[in-house]
Amino acid sequence: MLLSDKRIFIEKYETVTSTNDVLREKALCGAPEGTVVIANFQTAGRGRMGRNFYSPAGSGIYMSILLRPESEIADNLCITARAAVAAAKAIDKHTDKKAMIKWVNDIYLNDRKVCGILTEGRKDTTNCMQSYMIVGIGINLKEPACGYPNELNGVAGAVFDKDEFYDADKLIKDILFEFFSDNPNLLNDYRYRNMLDKKHIVVSHGNKPKYEAQVTGIDESFGLCICLSDGTETVLRSGEVSVRQVNIDQEEDI
Repeated sequence: MLLSDKRIFIEKYETVTSTNDVLREKALCGAPEGTVVIANFQTAGRGRMGRNFYSPAGSGIYMSILLRPESEIADNLCITARAAVAAAKAIDKHTDKKAMIKWVNDIYLNDRKVCGILTEGRKDTTNCMQSYMIVGIGINLKEPACGYPNELNGVAGAVFDKDEFYDADKLIKDILFEFFSDNPNLLNDYRYRNMLDKKHIVVSHGNKPKYEAQVTGIDESFGLCICLSDGTETVLRSGEVSVRQVNIDQEEDI
């Protein structure tokens, strides 16, 4: 398969621990940029900050894309933003709805999370074939027959309704096409879908104290621009954000 001068090598599996883990092993063995691993079921799917990513069989798209550091999209935030825009635009095309992006790596539809992205990498200055970036994309196509785990109730959603027809292979193809196509409007596309714009949020960085802020935009490197309660303006390059509700102990985890 050839998309925008990038050769795409797709490998499909029924069950894996994690598509990112499988692709990492292939990357270390010299797999080329454009290798894509897709699975029907992940037994140990992962999200950001070491969280589990719920990946039941027959309910979603679980795929990982291999990039090499010499690629023109080598910055972590930029890669994640490119994947988020690609997934959102493809979802729009298949649903006639507007998918929104929660900085930095989640896609929402109808106020429910339907997609998560995990970008991981390794740079080896002594062996270029040991260097890689992997973009993992997990999409909830439909609600699992047994429903979502309790911790995901009210947060997780699905792109399609229970009995709605969809073509997973075509959706995958459209995501890959968008991801590997040159997009001169990437930043504007990301800003257009920023679901946190002007919202009051709670920011957390690991075990550090949480703090409140207001989102003021997305900078040119896809950082989240925020204004603190004392009027100080800064930009987030990492961390977790959630929408503030009543007080700092009652934020909505979206």
